[in-house]
Amino acid sequence: MKQAKLYRLIVEREPGWWIVRIPELDLTTQARRLQDVERNSREAIAALLDVDIASFDVEEHLQPPPSVVRELDEARALMDRAAVLREESADRIGIAVEKLIKEFGLTMREAGKLLGLSHQRVAQLVERARRASHV
Repeated sequence: MKQAKLYRLIVEREPGWWIVRIPELDLTTQARRLQDVERNSREAIAALLDVDIASFDVEEHLQPPPSVVRELDEARALMDRAAVLREESADRIGIAVEKLIKEFGLTMREAGKLLGLSHQRVAQLVERARRASHV
C-alpha cells in the first residue's frame, strides 16, 4: 500500500492570525484559531493540487515568535545558572554542617535545629560533603 504524501506545516503566530507555510508547495495560508490550521491547510493544499482533502497527511510544526524564543532562551539560561547555584549552596551548607559536627561537636539533630533543617537533610548534606571531599 502506498503511503500518503506528508506535508509539513510551519505555523507561526502573527497578531490576529496563525500563518501557515507549506514549504514543499511554496504555499501559505492562514487561520484565525489554532484548531483551524489543519483544516485550512488541507483545503489550500487540496485546491492547489486538485486532490481529495484526505489523500495526504500533514504535520504541524509550531514556531513561537522570535521575541518569545529570546525570552525562553534567557529563562533557560537563568534556570541553568540557578541549578549551578543550588548545587554550590548545598555544598557550602554541607561544609558548614560538617564544621558544626567535627569542630563544635554537635550532633546531626543539633546542627539541624541550629540551621533550621531536618536531621535527615543534615545527614544528606554531610554525606554529600564527604563524597565531595573524596573526589
